[in-house]
Amino acid sequence: MAPSRAEGSTTAGVPLAPRRRSVVVRGIATAALAAFVLAGATGLFGERVAVVRADDGEGRSLAVTYAPVVRGGLDVPWRVELEDPRGLPDEVVLAVDPAYFQMFESQRFYPEPAAEARDGETWQLTFDTTGGTSLVVEFDAYVQPRFTGGRTGSVTVVDGSRPHLAVHFSTALMP
Repeated sequence: MAPSRAEGSTTAGVPLAPRRRSVVVRGIATAALAAFVLAGATGLFGERVAVVRADDGEGRSLAVTYAPVVRGGLDVPWRVELEDPRGLPDEVVLAVDPAYFQMFESQRFYPEPAAEARDGETWQLTFDTTGGTSLVVEFDAYVQPRFTGGRTGSVTVVDGSRPHLAVHFSTALMP
């Protein structure tokens, strides 16, 4: 052990203890905890919203707003926006992935679909557009508290006379 360097001190000549491993480990743990708290304070672990988009090159566009990371029991944003400056047909059919919606306690779609149909792979929702240039559909839901795991989903605009617009997205569930 090296003697103390404090000349004229009451501890002069007393050997200094070497740095212990526990002090280093405690410093690392404190730094990690501080980084975790700082990340939480800045919203890194909180709700986030993402948007996926597709367009057909002719002005028609589809955008889905969703939460890429959610927690059980919390409200979840889910919104579809379809725009066509030339005008939408009187009815628009959206084909969605029904497996994606299994993690939600759903309330309803706004506006409510005029018709619904289900086959083995998709849930087809028909909405009246009254010939406007945009359609906005929102889904009021929250994640089931007991649900575990995440889901992937998709939304496709089904139009027999034009190419389909489709977007894909994924939501992970955090504890």
